[in-house]
Amino acid sequence: MGRPEGKASTPLNIMVQQLNGADPLVDKLAGPLIDRQKYPSMHADDVWQAQIRALVAAELAEKVRMPETIENPATARLPDESGG
Repeated sequence: MGRPEGKASTPLNIMVQQLNGADPLVDKLAGPLIDRQKYPSMHADDVWQAQIRALVAAELAEKVRMPETIENPATARLPDESGG
């Protein structure tokens, strides 16, 4: 939906990266793992943070209703449009 947030690399940029042996995707995926090995004390709370995120996500799932899929949106009405 809408405009893409990023721009695709040009063929010239890709060729230069390949010639230099760089791969941005590999660098992005490997970065967090490298950081965990280099700086273990910075990641001591990772499990705790993941647990907090899971609890918040579970609470949101309970409290926020997901919109239902409507076969024909043109005939759909909002719940308070009953007219009666």
